[in-house]
Amino acid sequence: MKPLYVLSRHAVYSGNGSVVDSLARYLYDLHVPVDVAVTSPDGVSVIPADLQREKHLQERLKAAEHKTLDDFLEHSQPYDIVHAHSMASDDALLAIVETLKRKGAGIVSTIHINHAQEYGSLRRRFEELHEAEILKEAKHFIKACYKDDASFDERFGQLVRAWVEGFLKVIREGEPRLKEDLVNYSYQSRLLRLSDHVIHLTRYGREMAEFFYGDELRGIPNPPIGNGISIIPADRSPPMRKSPSGTITLLYDGRISTEKGVVELAEAFLEVVEKHDDVRIIFHGDGDQQQVIREKLEPYSDRATFVPYHGPFNTGAELLTDGISIRNYLMLNSDLMVVPSHSETFCLAIAEGMHRKIPVLASDIRVFKEIYKDFVLMFERGNVESLAESIENFLQSPNSPAAQAMVNRAYEFSFKLAWERIARKHIALYNYVIEIDEVRRQV
Repeated sequence: MKPLYVLSRHAVYSGNGSVVDSLARYLYDLHVPVDVAVTSPDGVSVIPADLQREKHLQERLKAAEHKTLDDFLEHSQPYDIVHAHSMASDDALLAIVETLKRKGAGIVSTIHINHAQEYGSLRRRFEELHEAEILKEAKHFIKACYKDDASFDERFGQLVRAWVEGFLKVIREGEPRLKEDLVNYSYQSRLLRLSDHVIHLTRYGREMAEFFYGDELRGIPNPPIGNGISIIPADRSPPMRKSPSGTITLLYDGRISTEKGVVELAEAFLEVVEKHDDVRIIFHGDGDQQQVIREKLEPYSDRATFVPYHGPFNTGAELLTDGISIRNYLMLNSDLMVVPSHSETFCLAIAEGMHRKIPVLASDIRVFKEIYKDFVLMFERGNVESLAESIENFLQSPNSPAAQAMVNRAYEFSFKLAWERIARKHIALYNYVIEIDEVRRQV
């Protein structure tokens, strides 16, 4: 088997790059060498399989052979599988997929539902409607997205109205963001029509994809295969966390942006810190809301620490002097990890926290309920009071038997998300696609 991974250059510096980096390494260890093609407006950079164990993807990219698109397509070796790993946001990526499909390769793509699909799908559905009708239809649309939420009607308030109003604004004013989203939506639709198999990270992601791309996904097998984490060797397994004593440290690890719920987290922390002098918070990450959060927490600046991302993929993976990454160090030295996201596709930070035996408090979004509900504490998404109350409940009994049992269950579950297991699922899927293609050619 000879797979080719394809992603656009901008995706190398995102979560997609991290996923490709990890999968390529583990597939190499499992004797399935993967070439990686990184597309850009001026051509294609090709990282051969024998380099997949060297450094990180970003570093390997610097040493990759750069070719024009025509040269790559004309002289590319035969591949059994082409796996597109990012939003198909450039013509080169689609050209590679189309050409290698004609040469007999099976095509696999991974879907990430985000604002591009949401705006694109809404724009396609509502372009003929007047503004009042758009608001009515948007409420119906969003209710379908959150159909498991029994309290939707009561909660169709500020958060959802702001979302709808933002959509109305891009329709009325024709902002560049809408044009970009529509282009991305169009590219993704074309990629799906070329795909023999589509990977979704979760069942919820599959439902949303089918809602946004019903026609394009019809008849394509699409089982969920999640992302993975690197397992800490048994001889380096984190010890049971010491019982919290003295100051309790809360940890937020992720992009500091509105959709991650960081504003609500800051407001909830202000409510908590006014009642408790034994709690502090660390924000590990970067983002456009960092200054907003700093200003909100200014009265308690001695209790709030901001640690920026550095290193490969901006994930805090750079090593400290003792050989442990900043992310690992923060997780191993915090008492509660808080993940207040409004929406996510998977959220590996939770899985990594569970594997490092830190209790996790997460919003009750559908993705988290599907993957993590038996292993984390939950609060009502977007509700500052619910978040503050949940933090206070933890502060009152951080060492309870129930809390320790949850941490132990979470730690055991985290091994099911090991990258080696995820890589083996990909290998099985690739073999299936190859077998199906052989059957089709014989018919």
